[in-house]
Amino acid sequence: MAAARDDVRSGRLKLLAIANTSNSSIFPDVPTLQEAGLKDFDASTVYGIYAPAGTPANVVARLNEEINKALQLKPVRDRIAALGAEVVTGTPADLARSNQDDGKRFGAIAKALHIRPD
Repeated sequence: MAAARDDVRSGRLKLLAIANTSNSSIFPDVPTLQEAGLKDFDASTVYGIYAPAGTPANVVARLNEEINKALQLKPVRDRIAALGAEVVTGTPADLARSNQDDGKRFGAIAKALHIRPD
């Protein structure tokens, strides 16, 4: 969204709706697709930080703790907000659940549309 910010603000592009379930911090007056009438639409993006498989649980826990602390720092939060994103902290289990939910949701869409990797 931040990539299009200058084009939208200059009038070269018209932003019709936001694909997330919540309004954008950089385009607060633009409706979400749900608000525009597309029921249950959510194409939000989740970013996570991953460690190699087999990383000891205590190391993962410490990384998670420190990353969550860093995400609470005002300069970090401000920079992420400037990109039009929202800071959400959590646990490795939260991220795994989110990945599984996305896999099911987008997998069903790919199956329904007969989309397959080549």
